[in-house]
Amino acid sequence: MPCDCLVTVVVVCVAGRRVFREYLRIEYSEENMLFWLAVEELKNEQDERRVIEQVRLIYEDFISILSPREVSEVATHRFVNCAVKK
Repeated sequence: MPCDCLVTVVVVCVAGRRVFREYLRIEYSEENMLFWLAVEELKNEQDERRVIEQVRLIYEDFISILSPREVSEVATHRFVNCAVKK
C-alpha cells in the first residue's frame, strides 16, 4: 500500500484512527494524535466564541508547560500559526 493511501486510512477511517491511537498510547505519544484531532475540529468551527474556547482548551491540554499531555514545540508552533491565520 503506498504511503499516502496508508495515511488516508489512518486519518479518515474511524477504525484506522482507533488502531493508530492505541499504538500511539502504547508508545507514549497519544497526545500527538489527540492534539491533531483537536486542531482539526477547531479548523471546522465557525462560532467565534467556540473558537476562543477551543483554543483555550487546546492550550491548557497540549501546549502549557503544566499540561500532562504537552506536545512538542514543532506541533505547538504549527498550532499557533494556524490559530493566528484563522
